[in-house]
Amino acid sequence: MQSRFAILLAVGLAAFTLSGCATSTHQESGLWQKIREAGKRCYEMKQSGEISTYYAHAQCLNAGEQKVYTEFKYPHMDLVAVYHADRLAIAQRLDDGKITLEAAEAEFIRLSDSSKVQIGRASCRERV
Repeated sequence: MQSRFAILLAVGLAAFTLSGCATSTHQESGLWQKIREAGKRCYEMKQSGEISTYYAHAQCLNAGEQKVYTEFKYPHMDLVAVYHADRLAIAQRLDDGKITLEAAEAEFIRLSDSSKVQIGRASCRERV
């Protein structure tokens, strides 16, 4: 169960990045692959015990993704920042025992879905 949430944490942002009008450009550029690699490193650190909390795992993911998005000059860094802050907030509430793992997973899925819509709209507006 814990590893499922770790995977959800890792793939959520990449999924919203590749939604909407931005999809083909960023897939072709290798952005998705780099995001996946950053997430895999954090997932392995969580599995090995090097990262022991969900908050630390979210921090690892955010840092890796931030580096990749900056490298690729991603145009929607404002939305990425909001997504990262929300990811940290969910992870902190989970670590604090304020929500269950199942509730955190549900919140993270809603966050990812909402972010996909926002980034899709922003990408499409740029092309009009």
